[in-house]
Amino acid sequence: MAVSCSVHGAPRRGLTGSIVGDDKGKLKVKNQLVYRVKVDDPDEAKDCTYFDAITASGLPIVNLSVYSIGNLWIPYSICRSKSAKQDQANIRYWDVTCDFESPKSEGGEQDHQPQEKPESVDDVQPKIEYSSETIEVVAWKDIDGNEILNPVGEHFAEPTMRPVTLVVANLTFYAETFAWSNIADHGSHANAGPWNDKPRYSWLITDVNRSPAKIPIAGDPGDPEAEPPVPPTPDSELEVVQVSYTVKYNPLEHGWRESKILNGTKFRSAVGAAPQIYMDDKNDMPTTGFLDADGLKSETAVYGEWEHIPTLNFSTALKLPS
Repeated sequence: MAVSCSVHGAPRRGLTGSIVGDDKGKLKVKNQLVYRVKVDDPDEAKDCTYFDAITASGLPIVNLSVYSIGNLWIPYSICRSKSAKQDQANIRYWDVTCDFESPKSEGGEQDHQPQEKPESVDDVQPKIEYSSETIEVVAWKDIDGNEILNPVGEHFAEPTMRPVTLVVANLTFYAETFAWSNIADHGSHANAGPWNDKPRYSWLITDVNRSPAKIPIAGDPGDPEAEPPVPPTPDSELEVVQVSYTVKYNPLEHGWRESKILNGTKFRSAVGAAPQIYMDDKNDMPTTGFLDADGLKSETAVYGEWEHIPTLNFSTALKLPS
């Protein structure tokens, strides 16, 4: 049977913490808070286990609670672990150390300082961090705009590949609600209109995550001079959802649109005419040849583009920092 325990007094800052940088210019910050926990019934002190103490009411919850002390807090700094140690001088008391960790982020050390508690979830600034990723795409043309062809003017059986660097934006924010269905409704969608200074179809959501969180909300100081007087309200905790998106920017002219050379084994002799077999004029054999946008024969390669990815209004779905 579990022993009932509760937090005794306000937390104090822990004795250890760390700021760790990496070679990409990002920081990860760790902080500690130490809570004094008391066994509610002194007669049960000898039966109290570390698990009773570490799960006492009023303590931060691992993977849920955000760093908060006094009137200050650190956004997105989540409790990641807890440990408990019994006071040998008085076994009714335990010290529970809670370790908080901020995700790797850009910016300086001062950006991780505690700040005043928000009055609502809308007061919390989103975070956006940029990195890069390289993919390979078919290179139909060289850097001068000339098609990459063999000496007799044909495309190679194995196309030339070239690297393209994508910009990866990791966006994190708090929301009062975020339906689980949004993971599918938003994931694998391109931007329907301009977003983050880039045009339609240049950004793609590749990952969506949601997790519950508890953030502190500042109470109202009230106004004793008002008629009638407005009493103060205490600080509170608000159950919210921490939402994170991975969004990738494709710098190619067609963005995330599908781009292919128009060719086929059939062509049209006139716009709207029925397709007929594409024949080799020299050998009188069926062949494959270039087409234009109307399906007519073309002497040179023509490129078609398709918007094959569904779109989403990023401006309303994703919160950018102001």
